[in-house]
Amino acid sequence: MDFYKLALLGHPLGHSRSPEMHKRALAHCNLQGSYELIDVPETELASTVQRLKDEGYAGFNVTIPYKEKIISLLDDVEVHTKSIGAVNTVRIDEQTNAVGFNTDAPAFLRSLLSKAGDSNKFRSAVILGNGGASRAARSVLKSISPNINIIVVSRKANIEWTESLRPFECMELSHFIDQKAFDRNGPNLFINATPLGQSNATTPEFKYFERIISKFPDGTFVFDMVYAKKKSATTPFVSAAQKRGFKCCDGTYMLALQAAGAFYIWTGKLVTPEVMLGL
Repeated sequence: MDFYKLALLGHPLGHSRSPEMHKRALAHCNLQGSYELIDVPETELASTVQRLKDEGYAGFNVTIPYKEKIISLLDDVEVHTKSIGAVNTVRIDEQTNAVGFNTDAPAFLRSLLSKAGDSNKFRSAVILGNGGASRAARSVLKSISPNINIIVVSRKANIEWTESLRPFECMELSHFIDQKAFDRNGPNLFINATPLGQSNATTPEFKYFERIISKFPDGTFVFDMVYAKKKSATTPFVSAAQKRGFKCCDGTYMLALQAAGAFYIWTGKLVTPEVMLGL
C-alpha cells in the first residue's frame, strides 16, 4: 500500500494522543499515511464504517462507546477477539472486508506485568467500568489467574448486564462507594477501565477518587487505563493511590502498546512503544 489512511472512531472525541503516535510510527517506518480523529454519533456509525471502506482506508481504531457496538458492522472478527466481545482495531483488507481485532488485551497484560510484577499475588480484583476496556481486562486476568475473583463496578448493574457477565460479581458504583472498606484479605488490584479522571468539565473533585481508593487494603496495586494529558502530570486515581502509598501506573504504556499492535495489524511493521511515545 502506497498510502495508509488511518483513523480513530468514537463519540465524543476529545484530546487523543493516537494521531501523534501513529504519525510518528509512519515516519519511523518510512511510510506515507495519515491518521485522523472522526467524531461520529451512533446513528452515523454504520455509514461511517462503509465510507471508510469505500474511500480506501487501511483501517481504524475504535474507542468509547463503540468497542462492542462496532462488532455487528464488521465482516469478520479475529477468534480471540470474539471471546473478549470488544474490538478496538479494525483492518480493511484488499477486498474491503472489515476485520476486528483487540489489541487492548495484550497491551494490558504486558503493561500490568511490567509494572506490577507477579500476577499471582493478586487475591481478587475490582474493575471500574463495564465497557470494552473492562472486557479486555477481565479476559486477561482470567487467562493468567483462572481462580481470581473479579468484581465489576458500574454506574448501573442491571439484570441484562449482570447475566452477560457471569461468573463475575457485579456491583453498582453507588453501593461500592457506600460500603465499608475491604479488610486486609480483600481485593488488592484495582483497575479503572472508564474515562473517569480524564481532563474535562465533568471530572469529579479529587476527594471522589480518594474515597474509591480508600476502600482497598494496604498493598493494593492501582492500574488506571486513563493517561495523563501532560507527561509531567498524573491522573486523579494515580494521585490518590500514591497518597495511600500504593504501587500504581496510568495507561500511557498500555496506550503505546495497543497502538503498536494496531500499527502492526495495518502495516505489518513492528514498532516499539518507545517509538510511539517519542522517547
